Amino acid sequence: MSPLELPSAARVRLDFAAASVVTLPFAVYLVITRFVVPPTDDNWARADPILRLFSRGITSWMPPMLGVLAAGLWFSRARPPTAKMKGVLREVGIGVLVACVIVGALRLAWGTHVPPFVPPEESAGPGLMLNMAAGYGEEVLFRLVLLPLLFLALVSRVPRPVALAVAVLSTGLAFTLLHEPASASWSPTLFTTRFLLPGCAMSMAALLRSPSFIVAAHCTAHLVVPLVFTG
Repeated sequence: MSPLELPSAARVRLDFAAASVVTLPFAVYLVITRFVVPPTDDNWARADPILRLFSRGITSWMPPMLGVLAAGLWFSRARPPTAKMKGVLREVGIGVLVACVIVGALRLAWGTHVPPFVPPEESAGPGLMLNMAAGYGEEVLFRLVLLPLLFLALVSRVPRPVALAVAVLSTGLAFTLLHEPASASWSPTLFTTRFLLPGCAMSMAALLRSPSFIVAAHCTAHLVVPLVFTG
């Protein structure tokens, strides 16, 4: 099946089970940075709003624990064959490359400060650990859990295009709204950015192309961003 064809339930299960494995190296990175370069009070103050919904202790450990749990649950439902995992490696490589190119292009265009349409937490401000905790946690919660579960719940009841549209739009809205309670103030620009890009566009790419590609791209961006943007 071509990556851009509307996915079936069986393909979604295999794709997201494979993608759950892709998250695990980033979980290891999270744990290592938690001990090697623990976040400071200033890092916490500048962290992604979604991380400030919980206590620091929960935020420090919940993302990697959820990632491991999600991988275990997906593999209990679908075990991708070896040939599938080889294809996943290709998608991961493309995702890493795309993330580096986009971040590099933004750095060349706007210098060391993030563009005005990019949330300010996408910078060195939150530090290494909290940067990854945000991107990783978002991938696990929205891309590995909410998005595929919504699609799978709908695909046997409505036409596949409708199931895809509802899953993507619902995930995009949930992604955006969950950032609002701890935000300093409401910004129409940042609301739109969160809804359209990490909310809807990445979710659509996960279903139409590959969740492994999106997981690798988003998490890699959160590896690179704190190294190139000061604020």
